[in-house]
Amino acid sequence: MGHSRSIRLVLLGALGALAASAVLVASPSRAAEPVIVANPAFASSAAGWAPTSNATLKRVVTSDGPSGQVTPKSSSGTKTIGMVSTPSDTIATLGTTVHVAGQVRSSQAGKPIVFQLRELASNGTVIQDFEGNTTPSSTSWNWTGATITTTRANSKVNLFVSEVGVTSDNILKVRTINSDVTPPSGAPSPSPSPSPSPSPSPSPSPSPSPTTTTPPPSGTCADIDYSRSGQGHQVFADEFTGSSVNTSKWRVRDGESLSFDKARILARNVTVHDGLLDIAGKRETVGSRNYTTGYIDTMGKFSQKYGRWEMRAKVPTDGTRTRGVWPAFWLRGDSTPGEIDVMETWGAPATKSFDPSVSNSWTVWRDTNEGGADKFTGWSHPQSHSPEIYKDYHVYAVNWSPACMTFSFDGKVVSSVKTSSASWMTSSFNSPVNIRLNMQVGSSYWGNPDSTNTRTQFNYLVDYVRAYAPGS
Repeated sequence: MGHSRSIRLVLLGALGALAASAVLVASPSRAAEPVIVANPAFASSAAGWAPTSNATLKRVVTSDGPSGQVTPKSSSGTKTIGMVSTPSDTIATLGTTVHVAGQVRSSQAGKPIVFQLRELASNGTVIQDFEGNTTPSSTSWNWTGATITTTRANSKVNLFVSEVGVTSDNILKVRTINSDVTPPSGAPSPSPSPSPSPSPSPSPSPSPSPTTTTPPPSGTCADIDYSRSGQGHQVFADEFTGSSVNTSKWRVRDGESLSFDKARILARNVTVHDGLLDIAGKRETVGSRNYTTGYIDTMGKFSQKYGRWEMRAKVPTDGTRTRGVWPAFWLRGDSTPGEIDVMETWGAPATKSFDPSVSNSWTVWRDTNEGGADKFTGWSHPQSHSPEIYKDYHVYAVNWSPACMTFSFDGKVVSSVKTSSASWMTSSFNSPVNIRLNMQVGSSYWGNPDSTNTRTQFNYLVDYVRAYAPGS
């Protein structure tokens, strides 16, 4: 799963005329934190937004409230249409994390809708961009979002929302834009300003949580780290120092197959040696599958609500014949549908123009079974993507507090999603989560394995997995 920055190549033609066509609106002054989107709710107009040159934009009001609506100008062919917000207030501190979430809706189901946050230099030049996207399976409202960490002091950001491959009768709507600004750890923390209350589709009533939680420490989301003394304590660890998988901690799956996968899951593909857990992928035919792989989890053995989960691992996704290789470290609710992908990456050469093997993504899913529906996602590796993650061991982690989920790479916070970003962040995660480590083989998006582009064996090596709970 996850999202692709490769879609931005489709967007370049549409972006060219945006600077000239943008309607500049002064951001309202706010002492606490910079205004990211000047007109987030389309309260009285579409001011503060501009359409792509091939589209028209207007504010509409329906029974479910106001929104910005974009439609194509031309009646021929397929195209990418969208809208862009005016630049934000100046973001003074380098390393500030900006997260923007909102609801999108299309009259054409199955078309990718892209949420792109862009960091801008003082002259308006785009320094970097990060995306989240959703491909709705229906024409209902969907939540999506994107996160970016500034690489310069005194830069600005803007938001570009677009839909790819639409026809002339398509309607793209955007509403309920919420934004969070998180200074780097140690920087002064502004008081948050109120955000408009989102109104997503109804979620099932959450079941009571059996876990007693400790409130997060004061400060920003980036300050929360339950592995630190005084914030939390270790409750689970496997350093893989034995000669086999510790089955008191892990359930080893055997004889199973997953959807959208070309491999058969076998227990013999999971071994422990030299202080490492080794999940091996192999080209061998078992039943109807041409590859085999491994999968372990802590279902029925360990789960918790809130805390920190971290893994140190070396992924087998270098660009030399690893197409379809898909290692993951993720968490899934025991009794609620939410999923937290702490680390996913994909091998190369991929079937898309962007090489996913150099980096890794994180994703928060509203429902693990709904694919492209409501989610927040981003790329975790430093935004230069250098050095490539497959060259060494790295630590991938998430801290989950009642206020937010914060993702880190080698100890550096890269993204945060606040619980207040969407109501489903509460209902979808109102139960403990268990740990899962697996390596799928084959991706409908990044490409399926073949004898030319995928070698005969690849090994996902895990040095340790640890979990911490809030409180001393």
